[in-house]
Amino acid sequence: MMGVIAHRRIWPCKDGHVCFFVAGGAALGARISSELVTKWANEEGFARAIKDMDWSEFDYALMSKEQWDTIENAFQSFLNTKTKAELFKEAVAKSLMICPVNMAKDVLGCPQLSARDYLARVEHEELGQVIPYPGAPVRMAEAPWHIGRRAPLIGEHNEEVYLGELGFTREQLVTMKACRII
Repeated sequence: MMGVIAHRRIWPCKDGHVCFFVAGGAALGARISSELVTKWANEEGFARAIKDMDWSEFDYALMSKEQWDTIENAFQSFLNTKTKAELFKEAVAKSLMICPVNMAKDVLGCPQLSARDYLARVEHEELGQVIPYPGAPVRMAEAPWHIGRRAPLIGEHNEEVYLGELGFTREQLVTMKACRII
């Protein structure tokens, strides 16, 4: 037996990371995705070491670390040549299980979220600016969604929570602040 294999789900690519689950055997959807990504990589001259891999026999529990390293290196060399957008576009077109790992800037600039008017603008008087917040997860005509207020500032509700809900004394609260616990 090979021991523990740390198989990744988050893979680096040209401009960030994508989520891609390599699987086979009974995991039909992931197996087909692994087969199709292997084929795509092969078409572009990558992943030759796993070209003839039988994904129906793939099993983490039965492979050696060296076998996994071969698979991982084959996919990684291919993914390094693609951006998140390129990988996602092809994933949608070919029904592959690959999706971008988005950072805040990716969410703020996402054309899909922009088209759906997803981001809500919330005024922060204390900061003197308007900040985009995640908006409605769904749109319902009969029950419109809205943001009721801005997110609390750090420590804004400490007294309410520590004194009122948790039952600490004011002295304990002062001590926790002085010791930089809160």
